[in-house]
Amino acid sequence: MMLQFHFQRPDIGGRHGARRKSTYLLRAGATVLIACIVSLFSTFHCFSQAPRDFDHGDSLDFGIQRVILDGTCFFWGGSIAQGEFFRGLKRKESGDAVRFYKGKKIVSEYPDQLRVTLRVTSYRCNSEGAPLDIGTLVLTDGFLSSLKFTADWKAGTHTTPTGNLALLGYHHQQTTGEFASFDAVQYDFTVASKNIPLTDHLVLTVSNGDGKLFVRLSVAP
Repeated sequence: MMLQFHFQRPDIGGRHGARRKSTYLLRAGATVLIACIVSLFSTFHCFSQAPRDFDHGDSLDFGIQRVILDGTCFFWGGSIAQGEFFRGLKRKESGDAVRFYKGKKIVSEYPDQLRVTLRVTSYRCNSEGAPLDIGTLVLTDGFLSSLKFTADWKAGTHTTPTGNLALLGYHHQQTTGEFASFDAVQYDFTVASKNIPLTDHLVLTVSNGDGKLFVRLSVAP
Protein backbone atom coordinates (compact mmCIF):
# COMPACT_ATOMS: atom_id res chain seq x y z
CA MET A 1 0.00 0.00 0.00
CA MET A 2 1.36 3.41 -0.93
CA LEU A 3 0.29 6.90 0.08
CA GLN A 4 0.95 9.81 -2.23
CA PHE A 5 0.74 13.43 -1.14
CA HIS A 6 0.62 16.36 -3.56
CA PHE A 7 1.06 19.92 -2.34
CA GLN A 8 0.68 22.99 -4.51
CA ARG A 9 3.43 25.35 -3.46
CA PRO A 10 2.08 28.86 -2.96
CA ASP A 11 3.52 31.83 -4.83
CA ILE A 12 6.11 32.94 -2.29
CA GLY A 13 7.61 36.35 -2.75
CA GLY A 14 7.78 39.85 -1.40
CA ARG A 15 8.73 40.99 2.06
CA HIS A 16 7.04 38.14 3.91
CA GLY A 17 8.12 35.38 1.55
CA ALA A 18 10.49 33.63 3.96
CA ARG A 19 7.94 33.57 6.76
CA ARG A 20 5.18 32.31 4.46
CA LYS A 21 7.49 29.60 3.11
CA SER A 22 8.35 28.43 6.64
CA THR A 23 4.69 28.28 7.62
CA TYR A 24 3.83 26.39 4.45
CA LEU A 25 6.55 23.80 5.04
CA LEU A 26 5.52 23.25 8.65
CA ARG A 27 1.89 22.76 7.70
CA ALA A 28 2.81 20.45 4.84
CA GLY A 29 5.07 18.44 7.12
CA ALA A 30 2.37 18.11 9.77
CA THR A 31 -0.11 16.98 7.13
CA VAL A 32 2.23 14.27 5.84
CA LEU A 33 3.09 12.98 9.32
CA ILE A 34 -0.48 12.91 10.64
CA ALA A 35 -1.89 11.41 7.44
CA CYS A 36 0.71 8.64 7.51
CA ILE A 37 0.18 7.94 11.20
CA VAL A 38 -3.62 7.94 11.09
CA SER A 39 -4.00 6.08 7.79
CA LEU A 40 -1.44 3.37 8.43
CA PHE A 41 -0.95 3.40 12.21
CA SER A 42 -2.79 0.18 12.96
CA THR A 43 -0.58 -1.88 10.63
CA PHE A 44 2.67 0.01 11.33
CA HIS A 45 3.15 0.52 7.57
CA CYS A 46 4.87 3.88 8.04
CA PHE A 47 7.99 1.96 9.05
CA SER A 48 9.36 -0.46 6.54
CA GLN A 49 10.94 -2.93 8.97
CA ALA A 50 7.99 -3.20 11.37
CA PRO A 51 6.30 -6.57 11.81
CA ARG A 52 2.75 -7.22 10.70
CA ASP A 53 1.38 -9.79 13.10
CA PHE A 54 -2.21 -10.42 12.05
CA ASP A 55 -4.97 -9.39 9.72
CA HIS A 56 -7.27 -6.71 11.09
CA GLY A 57 -10.30 -8.89 10.46
CA ASP A 58 -8.96 -10.97 13.34
CA SER A 59 -8.47 -8.13 15.81
CA LEU A 60 -10.21 -5.32 17.69
CA ASP A 61 -8.64 -1.86 17.64
CA PHE A 62 -8.20 0.47 20.60
CA GLY A 63 -8.50 3.41 18.21
CA ILE A 64 -5.96 6.24 18.12
CA GLN A 65 -5.45 8.93 20.73
CA ARG A 66 -3.24 11.97 20.17
CA VAL A 67 -1.62 13.46 23.26
CA ILE A 68 0.43 16.67 23.22
CA LEU A 69 2.67 16.76 26.28
CA ASP A 70 5.68 18.93 27.07
CA GLY A 71 6.29 19.88 23.43
CA THR A 72 5.83 16.36 22.07
CA CYS A 73 3.02 14.83 20.01
CA PHE A 74 2.24 11.22 20.88
CA PHE A 75 -0.10 8.98 18.89
CA TRP A 76 -1.18 5.93 20.90
CA GLY A 77 -3.16 2.96 19.63
CA GLY A 78 -3.15 -0.79 19.24
CA SER A 79 -5.31 -3.88 19.12
CA ILE A 80 -6.20 -7.22 20.71
CA ALA A 81 -6.40 -10.55 18.93
CA GLN A 82 -6.32 -14.30 19.38
CA GLY A 83 -6.18 -16.38 16.23
CA GLU A 84 -9.49 -15.99 14.37
CA PHE A 85 -11.60 -15.58 17.51
CA PHE A 86 -12.90 -12.11 16.59
CA ARG A 87 -13.47 -12.86 12.90
CA GLY A 88 -17.20 -12.93 12.23
CA LEU A 89 -18.09 -12.11 15.84
CA LYS A 90 -21.40 -10.21 15.94
CA ARG A 91 -22.88 -8.17 18.77
CA LYS A 92 -26.67 -8.04 19.18
CA GLU A 93 -28.56 -5.96 21.72
CA SER A 94 -32.13 -6.43 22.90
CA GLY A 95 -33.15 -3.98 25.60
CA ASP A 96 -30.50 -4.27 28.32
CA ALA A 97 -29.35 -7.70 27.13
CA VAL A 98 -26.23 -8.10 24.99
CA ARG A 99 -25.29 -11.31 23.18
CA PHE A 100 -22.47 -12.25 20.85
CA TYR A 101 -22.73 -14.72 17.99
CA LYS A 102 -20.42 -16.49 15.58
CA GLY A 103 -22.84 -17.76 13.01
CA LYS A 104 -25.67 -19.26 15.04
CA LYS A 105 -23.47 -20.08 18.03
CA ILE A 106 -23.67 -17.86 21.13
CA VAL A 107 -20.25 -16.81 22.46
CA SER A 108 -20.18 -15.32 25.95
CA GLU A 109 -16.50 -15.18 26.99
CA TYR A 110 -13.11 -14.15 25.67
CA PRO A 111 -10.62 -16.90 24.75
CA ASP A 112 -8.24 -18.06 27.48
CA GLN A 113 -5.52 -15.63 26.40
CA LEU A 114 -5.29 -12.48 24.28
CA ARG A 115 -2.44 -10.98 22.29
CA VAL A 116 -2.26 -7.24 23.04
CA THR A 117 -0.38 -4.89 20.72
CA LEU A 118 0.38 -1.30 21.73
CA ARG A 119 1.88 1.22 19.32
CA VAL A 120 3.15 4.75 19.95
CA THR A 121 4.50 7.26 17.44
CA SER A 122 5.97 10.61 18.52
CA TYR A 123 7.67 13.74 17.27
CA ARG A 124 8.50 17.19 18.64
CA CYS A 125 5.68 19.63 17.96
CA ASN A 126 4.06 22.91 18.96
CA SER A 127 0.70 23.26 20.70
CA GLU A 128 -1.12 22.85 17.36
CA GLY A 129 0.72 19.67 16.40
CA ALA A 130 3.10 21.16 13.81
CA PRO A 131 6.50 19.39 13.82
CA LEU A 132 9.51 21.12 15.39
CA ASP A 133 13.19 20.44 16.09
CA ILE A 134 14.20 18.32 13.12
CA GLY A 135 16.72 15.75 14.30
CA THR A 136 15.43 15.53 17.89
CA LEU A 137 14.09 12.08 18.73
CA VAL A 138 11.82 11.51 21.70
CA LEU A 139 11.53 7.80 22.45
CA THR A 140 15.00 7.33 23.89
CA ASP A 141 16.00 4.20 25.81
CA GLY A 142 15.69 6.16 29.05
CA PHE A 143 12.19 7.32 28.22
CA LEU A 144 11.05 3.86 27.14
CA SER A 145 12.44 2.20 30.27
CA SER A 146 10.48 4.66 32.43
CA LEU A 147 7.09 3.61 31.04
CA LYS A 148 4.79 1.44 33.14
CA PHE A 149 1.96 -0.64 31.67
CA THR A 150 -1.08 -1.92 33.54
CA ALA A 151 -4.22 -3.67 32.35
CA ASP A 152 -7.66 -3.92 33.92
CA TRP A 153 -10.97 -5.51 33.11
CA LYS A 154 -13.85 -3.06 33.34
CA ALA A 155 -17.47 -4.09 33.82
CA GLY A 156 -19.69 -1.03 34.04
CA THR A 157 -17.95 1.23 36.54
CA HIS A 158 -16.11 -1.61 38.29
CA THR A 159 -12.49 -2.38 37.37
CA THR A 160 -10.40 -5.41 38.25
CA PRO A 161 -6.62 -5.61 37.59
CA THR A 162 -5.68 -8.41 35.23
CA GLY A 163 -2.47 -8.87 37.22
CA ASN A 164 -0.77 -10.79 34.41
CA LEU A 165 0.13 -8.43 31.56
CA ALA A 166 3.25 -10.10 30.15
CA LEU A 167 5.58 -8.26 27.76
CA LEU A 168 6.73 -10.45 24.87
CA GLY A 169 9.00 -7.82 23.29
CA TYR A 170 9.05 -4.56 21.37
CA HIS A 171 10.25 -3.10 18.09
CA HIS A 172 11.69 0.44 17.90
CA GLN A 173 12.00 2.44 14.66
CA GLN A 174 13.51 5.92 14.31
CA THR A 175 13.07 7.99 11.15
CA THR A 176 14.46 11.39 10.19
CA GLY A 177 12.57 13.17 7.42
CA GLU A 178 12.57 16.54 5.69
CA PHE A 179 10.04 18.09 8.06
CA ALA A 180 10.63 16.28 11.36
CA SER A 181 12.19 13.30 13.08
CA PHE A 182 9.84 10.81 14.62
CA ASP A 183 9.96 7.58 16.58
CA ALA A 184 7.68 4.57 16.66
CA VAL A 185 7.56 1.64 19.05
CA GLN A 186 5.39 -1.45 18.95
CA TYR A 187 4.93 -3.49 22.13
CA ASP A 188 3.51 -7.00 22.19
CA PHE A 189 1.92 -8.44 25.34
CA THR A 190 -0.23 -11.36 26.40
CA VAL A 191 -2.97 -11.18 29.00
CA ALA A 192 -5.04 -13.99 30.54
CA SER A 193 -8.72 -13.65 29.67
CA LYS A 194 -10.23 -17.01 30.67
CA ASN A 195 -13.80 -16.73 32.00
CA ILE A 196 -13.94 -12.99 31.23
CA PRO A 197 -17.33 -11.95 29.76
CA LEU A 198 -17.24 -10.40 26.31
CA THR A 199 -19.18 -7.45 27.70
CA ASP A 200 -16.11 -6.42 29.74
CA HIS A 201 -13.64 -3.86 28.40
CA LEU A 202 -9.90 -4.36 28.48
CA VAL A 203 -8.35 -1.09 29.69
CA LEU A 204 -4.64 -0.51 29.05
CA THR A 205 -2.95 2.31 30.98
CA VAL A 206 0.49 3.80 30.28
CA SER A 207 2.24 5.92 32.92
CA ASN A 208 5.78 6.78 33.99
CA GLY A 209 7.69 5.79 37.11
CA ASP A 210 6.18 8.72 39.02
CA GLY A 211 2.67 7.58 38.22
CA LYS A 212 2.04 10.36 35.68
CA LEU A 213 -0.64 9.20 33.25
CA PHE A 214 0.27 9.26 29.56
CA VAL A 215 -2.75 7.55 28.06
CA ARG A 216 -5.56 5.12 28.81
CA LEU A 217 -6.97 2.94 26.01
CA SER A 218 -10.06 0.75 26.12
CA VAL A 219 -11.43 -1.94 23.80
CA ALA A 220 -14.34 -4.40 23.74
CA PRO A 221 -16.38 -6.12 21.01
